[in-house]
Amino acid sequence: MNKSLCPLILGLAVSSAVAQVPCFDTNLGTNLALIDDSFSAILPLGFSFTYGGVAYTDVQVCSNGYIVFGTGTPGIADYTPSVAELTGNPEPRVCPMWMDFNPALNTNGGVFANAVPAAGSVPAYFTVTWNDVFEFAGSTPHTLQIAIIAGGSMQFAYGTNLASNANTWLIGASPGNGALANAVSFTALPIVSAGPTLHETATGALPIAASNNQWIPGGLGYVVTPAANCASRQDYGAGCVSSYASFYEWFTSTAAIDLSNTALTMLYTGSGYIVLPGTTTFVAPSGTATNLMLGDDTTTAITLSAAVPYPGGSASSLTVCSNGFVSTASNGASYTPTPSAMLAWANTAWSVWRDFFPTAAGADNVYFEEVGGIGYVTWLNVRGYVGLAQGTTPSTFQFQFEVATGNVHIVFQGMDTVSLSGWTGGEGWVVGYSPGGASADPGGVDLTAVLGTILIGTADVVPLGLTASTLPTLGAAVSLDVVNIPAGTPFGAVLFGLNNPSIPLAGIGMPGCTQYTDGISSALFFLPASSVVLNIPASSAFVGVHILNQGATFSPGSTPLGFLASNGVDLGIGN
Repeated sequence: MNKSLCPLILGLAVSSAVAQVPCFDTNLGTNLALIDDSFSAILPLGFSFTYGGVAYTDVQVCSNGYIVFGTGTPGIADYTPSVAELTGNPEPRVCPMWMDFNPALNTNGGVFANAVPAAGSVPAYFTVTWNDVFEFAGSTPHTLQIAIIAGGSMQFAYGTNLASNANTWLIGASPGNGALANAVSFTALPIVSAGPTLHETATGALPIAASNNQWIPGGLGYVVTPAANCASRQDYGAGCVSSYASFYEWFTSTAAIDLSNTALTMLYTGSGYIVLPGTTTFVAPSGTATNLMLGDDTTTAITLSAAVPYPGGSASSLTVCSNGFVSTASNGASYTPTPSAMLAWANTAWSVWRDFFPTAAGADNVYFEEVGGIGYVTWLNVRGYVGLAQGTTPSTFQFQFEVATGNVHIVFQGMDTVSLSGWTGGEGWVVGYSPGGASADPGGVDLTAVLGTILIGTADVVPLGLTASTLPTLGAAVSLDVVNIPAGTPFGAVLFGLNNPSIPLAGIGMPGCTQYTDGISSALFFLPASSVVLNIPASSAFVGVHILNQGATFSPGSTPLGFLASNGVDLGIGN
C-alpha cells in the first residue's frame, strides 16, 4: 500500500465531524482585551486536544496571531515571524496568521475566545478570533479565526477583509524545541504532512483572504484541505481607470536594497512627474558644502536661491530629516519606514527613508549646497541605527533639486545591502515620492524594472471597485457595492454570471478595462444609490455554485465610450 495515502485515509475518518463545525463561528465569545505584544491568561479548552503526540487541555493566545498549547510560561509575545523562531522556541505554537498585530489600535476590534460544548453531531470546539485587528502602526482590519476541535482537527478561517500586506507573515504550526522545518504552500492544497510542523512565510500580499482550510490529523501529521462547503469571496482582476500621485518601493527589514550605483529622475511636467532612469551623476560635496550636523531622528531646514516648483506648489525652503527624506515642510522624524506612513504625511516629500544615525559632529553626516541652480542634499557614508551595532556598511546617496525646472534626481552610490532578519523596528527602506495629505496607495513597484513607465499627477484617480458586504452563505443577502464612482455619474449596474471571459475592452473605447463576467443577468442602480443586493437561495442544492460579479458605471469623460468597469468578485456559495 502507498504509505503516503495512510494519513489521507485516517483523515477521511474524522473529516465528517469537522464538517459540522461552522466555517466561521460568528459567536466570537469573550473579548480577551489584548493589547500590543501581549498574551492571554491560560484558557481551558473544555476537552483534551492532541498535538504532536502530546495531549493538552489549555491554550494561551498571543495578540500577534498565534496560540501556544499548555500552561507553561509562553515567553515573549513575539512580533517577528520567522521559521527559526517557530521551530526553535520551546512552546508548541499554531499560527493561523502570525503578524505584528496591535489589537488596541482598533476599538471596534479585538481578540476573542469561545469554548463551545458538543451538541448532537457537532463536536466540542474552541475558537480564537482576531476580529478587525490592525497591524502595528497600521489602520487596515484583519479578521481570522482558528477552531481547535475535539478529536484532533483544526480549522482556519480567513475573513473577506484580510488585507493586502507588505510586512512579514507566517502561517503554520510547530511543536518547537528544534523541530525540522517543513515549508509548504497553503494555496496548493491538499497538503499531506508526515509531522506536526508545516509553515509558509513571505513578505507581501496575503494569498488566502476569504478562504477556509481544515487540518485533519493523520499519524503525527496532518492532511490540509479546503474546508468543505464553506462560503468564499475572492476579488480578481482590476478596475479601471487609475492614476496615482505617489510611487514607492518598500524594502522591509529582511530585504536588501538593490539600488546601489543607480539613479532615477523625476521629470517635472508642470502637473506631475515622469519617473525615468537617472539622467545625472553623483556630485560629491565640495569643501564649502554645509554639514547639517544632524543627529539621530532630527530635522533641519535648508534654503534654496529661489522657489523650486513641484506638483501642487513650490517651496524656497525644504526640511531635511536625518532618516533619509526631504519635505516641503516638516513631516516629523519617524524612524520606522512604511508606505502607509509616507502616504499619510502632511507635506510633500521625496524619500530614501530609513532609520539612519548620522554622527552629529562627524564627517558621516548629511550635507547641503546649491551649485549652478541645483540644490544637493547628500547622505555621506551614513549607517542605519541598528547597523551601527551590526557592523554593516554605510550608505551614500543624494537628492538633486533643479530650482528652475522642478526636476528632482535621486542618485545612489554604495548602499548598505545587509538585511537584518530579526529586526522589525525600522531598518528597512521606503524609496519614493508622495504629495502632502492622505494619498491613495498605488502599490509598491520594483524601481529597477519600471523606471520610464511611472507617470504621476497632482491627484489620485482610483479605479472603479466592487466589494461584497458578507460571505455568500445559504439564505444570506449579500450587498454588492460599487465604490470609487467618479463625480457626475448618473447610473451604474452590477453584472452577474457564471464564467470569466477576461476580455480587454480597449477595442470598444474602454482602454485599461476588462470584462470579468459573462453577465447573463444584471441589476441597475441610479446614483446616489451605488449597490444592489444578491439574495442567496437557502437551498443546499446551491452549495458550491460560484457567481462571478462585476460593477460598471456610465461616467462621461472617464473613457472614450464613457463607461468604467470594476474588478471581479467571485462568490462561492456555501455554509
